[in-house]
Amino acid sequence: MSSTQPTASHFIGGRYVEDKSGSRFDVIYPASGAVIAQIHAGTDQIIEQALGAARRQGRRLYRWTGMFKDCTVQRRQLTTLHQHRRRH
Repeated sequence: MSSTQPTASHFIGGRYVEDKSGSRFDVIYPASGAVIAQIHAGTDQIIEQALGAARRQGRRLYRWTGMFKDCTVQRRQLTTLHQHRRRH
């Protein structure tokens, strides 16, 4: 086995999470067919953790894109106002 063994089987919410409850399986490097690591399969608990992290990130992203859309609308309105003032 190579020294590329991951520090944990899962990466959730920006951090490594180890859950040794799942069954172990080999990670195969496709170019050579060599086993490069063994990791644990995700359990229901890990899947729920990952879904929770994804939901939280989705809400953050939605808020950020909502602010971006508001700024875009405001910029468009200011540009229109500026063009209107230049004409009159």
